[in-house]
Amino acid sequence: MGTMRGLRFCWFGLCLAGGLVACTEGPGRDPIIRDTGVVVDSGIFDLGFYDSGVERDAGPSDVPVGVNDSGVPDQYPFTGVFGIIGSPDLLYAREVNGRIHLLVARFPYTYDGTISESGEVDAVSTEMTLGGCLVARIRGTYDRVNAIYDLVHETCNENNQPLSSTMRGGFDLNFDPDRSGVYRLDVRVVADFNNCYPQPGPTIRVLWALNFFGNGQAVLWAVDDLFETRPAAFGIRTNRDAFTATQRVSTNGASPSYASSGVFTQVGATEPEVVIRRDIQDPDLGCAFSIEAIGVRIDSP
Repeated sequence: MGTMRGLRFCWFGLCLAGGLVACTEGPGRDPIIRDTGVVVDSGIFDLGFYDSGVERDAGPSDVPVGVNDSGVPDQYPFTGVFGIIGSPDLLYAREVNGRIHLLVARFPYTYDGTISESGEVDAVSTEMTLGGCLVARIRGTYDRVNAIYDLVHETCNENNQPLSSTMRGGFDLNFDPDRSGVYRLDVRVVADFNNCYPQPGPTIRVLWALNFFGNGQAVLWAVDDLFETRPAAFGIRTNRDAFTATQRVSTNGASPSYASSGVFTQVGATEPEVVIRRDIQDPDLGCAFSIEAIGVRIDSP
């Protein structure tokens, strides 16, 4: 009997516990078993004001005032020292008023021509054609936004045998900014023993460019000169304020050459003034005379 009473007591206890689990005091009371409660993820925070598109989500802080990417991109002139993909040589370029001068590595690979606003390049080498090269020309495009170029270089080797290659590359560095730039100068004839150039006035206005490289090399390019030709002279910077350069009319060893020398002085606080003595040839008559040019830098580097 004791055993049966114990079993009945256990059975009654289990029923009581089951009743407590199954029943609550009414709606709103937390259940005994938590798995049947309200899931927090489905509560008010999922539909609160952060997600309902009120002022805090759509306010001005989400839309910046200035959008730099929508502006006009910078455009760079074809000026400076440029690398050549696949070659240790460099391309030196100077653009002035729609004109372009290109030097591939060193003389005699010097080219003068035009460049359009869209970057179309067409330049020829007078020195090489006068020396016997049938085609000495650089044509192609320059990307003004990314400062990269894609050119076809037609030229000759030292034996005037034709060569052709594609040149691609991009901007590497500027010319030495200390004295490089575009100079506007007033020219007067100082020596003309053969009456080669009867000067029409006391002075003539010209536009020349000076390029100085980190290794001391110098290039003088006559952008707007006494004659329609635009010769280039190559030399060295002898010190910070002086240089010498020589123009060779052609690659022919028997052709004449003409010397230039320049000295810089300072004007005001920034822009340098230069005095250049230069021997120059009349390309039609073949005679030569000497000039002196004095001017100031109007654009750099």
